[in-house]
Amino acid sequence: MSDGNTRMRLTPEEVEIIRCRREEGSVPASEMVQYDRNVSSLSDKYSGLRKKYKQLLKELDARDSSLASLWLMEKGRKQRIKIPRSLPRKGKKRHSTSWAFAVASDWHAGEYVDPETVSGLNAFDLDIFHKRATKFFKNSLYLTDLVRAGTDIPVFVLALLGDFISGEIHQEIREESLGSATEMTALVTDVLCDGIDFLLKEGGFEHILIPCSFGNHGRNTKEIRSSTAWKTSYEYLMYSFLAKLYKDNPKVHFQLSRGYHNYFDVMDKYKLRLHHGDAIRYAGGVGGITIPVNKAVAQWNKSPAGRNTYLDIFGHYHQSKSDNCWISNGSLVGYNAFAMKIKADYEPPRQQFFTIEKDHGLTFPSYIFLE
Repeated sequence: MSDGNTRMRLTPEEVEIIRCRREEGSVPASEMVQYDRNVSSLSDKYSGLRKKYKQLLKELDARDSSLASLWLMEKGRKQRIKIPRSLPRKGKKRHSTSWAFAVASDWHAGEYVDPETVSGLNAFDLDIFHKRATKFFKNSLYLTDLVRAGTDIPVFVLALLGDFISGEIHQEIREESLGSATEMTALVTDVLCDGIDFLLKEGGFEHILIPCSFGNHGRNTKEIRSSTAWKTSYEYLMYSFLAKLYKDNPKVHFQLSRGYHNYFDVMDKYKLRLHHGDAIRYAGGVGGITIPVNKAVAQWNKSPAGRNTYLDIFGHYHQSKSDNCWISNGSLVGYNAFAMKIKADYEPPRQQFFTIEKDHGLTFPSYIFLE
């Protein structure tokens, strides 16, 4: 098989013969050496082929992945999505029903805000009061019409939540007032009548619902009453007069409450709790009104009357804020010297607007801008 200097490579058949003879114990030492060399060589070849095989498997996996991606992309191009028009065309029936809400509170008719006392940030007198009240009703209907592009709105809710007059509860208010509590109550009554008539004429609503809550400014007592607060309220008197004025109009419905809370049902599905907001105690602190409001809401929800309340709606703090379970209204009077003194956040005069959709609840919260 070999001479002294030349190594001869064994054929596979010879390797097999030597293997068999080795098992029988009849292989010379020289042949065993050659056999081991051939086995080692074959092992090296096998190792190299194994590495190449693994590399080829990786490359095939990568190609399969690329082909799968291309297939999915091609399938995606063939299966394009179709986006339906969300806004119904003119004449087509909408499949959603909502109620529109405009929250009116803290108008403070009769208050005078001198621009020089608030660094020029605001001004307020009777002329400005009338201009802002006009914009309140005009912009409320404008926002309603925007939402009507996608939902029917047969009902408009005008929530009257108190402090429509500044009243005469403090010496400073009396000194700066542009009219008495009686005069300002009569003025606001006329403005609200004009606003309701505007909604009746231009709104195209089947019903206008008006839940009412009295505030803490329009009272004729020095101290705030609890059980008899409605008896001492100029605003409760105003609401009663308005309710009688529209009692023969089947489209207008007032809901007065002699208690602090006025519970109001929306489409027999969502229960709202309306109130002025002065029962929520807040003396400043981290987090603003959020923490005391959440505490008050949680406590009220424990009572049988308050169970399953969907939203609390209130004013008093002149802050347009909202959370998952409550909405705080801004003001029509705007920033004044008292707000600056207590270091309240600046906020322009504005009120809250929102809708409640039958299947989805609170939708389209927005501000009613007054300037």
